[in-house]
Amino acid sequence: MAEPLRTRFLIVDDDTDDADLFCEALYQVAPKKMRCLKVENGQELFEVLSREGTFSPDLIFLDINMPVMNGWQCLKKLKNDSCWKDIPTVIYSTSTSKRDIDLAYELGAMFFVT
Repeated sequence: MAEPLRTRFLIVDDDTDDADLFCEALYQVAPKKMRCLKVENGQELFEVLSREGTFSPDLIFLDINMPVMNGWQCLKKLKNDSCWKDIPTVIYSTSTSKRDIDLAYELGAMFFVT
């Protein structure tokens, strides 16, 4: 029997507590309809996306401040690649700076959540 369709979320955040909390909240909404994968930085994000036959997200939640490759660098790379540009991406941050919000949309984010 085929596995039921699930919405696949990819959480990119170096704060594992925040990522765990985020995934837990998603599972609370619809426990049997969600699948959540967590990675700690942009480099790991692109390693997951580049592996054929692995996790293909329906939506990416992307933190701004991360080591190795930050959220801005990730968003720019995602939206400049024909393979990944159509994956809806949400920036989430504690920043309420208009500059950050405007930049997120300029780079192709679907939403900016504070």
